[in-house]
Amino acid sequence: MKTNPTNRIEISFAALDAPREETAVLLAGKDMALSGVGRALDETSDGTLVSSATAADFKGKAKTFLDVLAPRSVSEKRVILCGIGANKDAVEYDWVNLCGTIMSQLLAKKITTASLVLEAPHEAADVTTEFIAGTALGAQLRHYKFGKYKTKEKDKDNDEGEAKTDGVTKLVVHCADPDAATIA
Repeated sequence: MKTNPTNRIEISFAALDAPREETAVLLAGKDMALSGVGRALDETSDGTLVSSATAADFKGKAKTFLDVLAPRSVSEKRVILCGIGANKDAVEYDWVNLCGTIMSQLLAKKITTASLVLEAPHEAADVTTEFIAGTALGAQLRHYKFGKYKTKEKDKDNDEGEAKTDGVTKLVVHCADPDAATIA
């Protein structure tokens, strides 16, 4: 297991059509409304996302999640649908909280790398660069652990006593304008 002595997460930005990590988080609006990327992924997987949502009675309510394992015919091994509800009046603070909640889901599932596709469903608010910066802040805040005075466990492969990192080490945020998001 790799150790991350600074306990930081590497956050990078990529275009919506860039290749995604093995775990992808997609936003789903009210009544399972998907973004363009989500609809394309659902079509490629022969409707796996929508049929899984129907079977689990997932409606896309705010801060609800559906974990779809091994969807057919796609490169992702896991797709996590994150409900944002009818998020028409979203403010930046909501996006910070939302990404913090997404990070808690990724940490609980012991996922090390993930892609977060920030493309809003048709009925949700536009995803601005300020919102994208807010999600990056939410990820950093949720990922931070204060471990200065904790006892450092020794890894079986590492006898130097470095602190272990059991969480997300890399998050790729896919958005419409990755260059502007990097600046924000």
